[in-house]
Amino acid sequence: MINTPRVFLVYREKYMKNNTNITKYRYLSVIYNVFFTPFFTNSRKKAFLMISPNAGDKVLLAGVGTGLDLKYFKEGVKVTGIDISEDMLNKAQEKNKAIKADLKIMNAEELLFDNSTFDYVVLNLILSVVENPKKAMSEAVRVLKPGGTMLVWDKFMAKGSLSPARKLFNKITSFIGTDITRVFEDIAQGQDITLVSDKGVMMGNNFRVILFKK
Repeated sequence: MINTPRVFLVYREKYMKNNTNITKYRYLSVIYNVFFTPFFTNSRKKAFLMISPNAGDKVLLAGVGTGLDLKYFKEGVKVTGIDISEDMLNKAQEKNKAIKADLKIMNAEELLFDNSTFDYVVLNLILSVVENPKKAMSEAVRVLKPGGTMLVWDKFMAKGSLSPARKLFNKITSFIGTDITRVFEDIAQGQDITLVSDKGVMMGNNFRVILFKK
């Protein structure tokens, strides 16, 4: 069962781009697993080797999508998956028999959780999608417990390296809801977290696995 907080229907109207993403991912949900699974599997595995939640630990998957990350958690881990797209969550529900994650329709930029709720927060392929990535990052830090771990896996551009070709290609990728011109250092600036590891895992350093402690 997917939990839809009533307040979500109100606050999502504030985010124009996110509303557009809801429409885009209604159609992408149909082909997402077929297209993205083979392309990202190895990189995704490398990301999850960086964390090891135990039974009883609370994990937030912000932007759980179609649930491709659910299989990386062992039994007993208390996983909460949120996504702005109900269509993507319906696909995630099909993969949810073993873990039994709590799936909720929610905007990563305005999380409906108390401060210091989760032992782990995972931001996989979401900071390049949301309308305001700095706000999403801030919310993720807010709900992470002191001493907790944050995992980021996404595509980022090196600061000052925006070429005309990349700018042009971004018009294409933005059409399917993802921005390839975002700089992670700008997104994370001022956040109350400590960098543990930062590794390029795909396409040189364009795709990175970044680990933090709070």
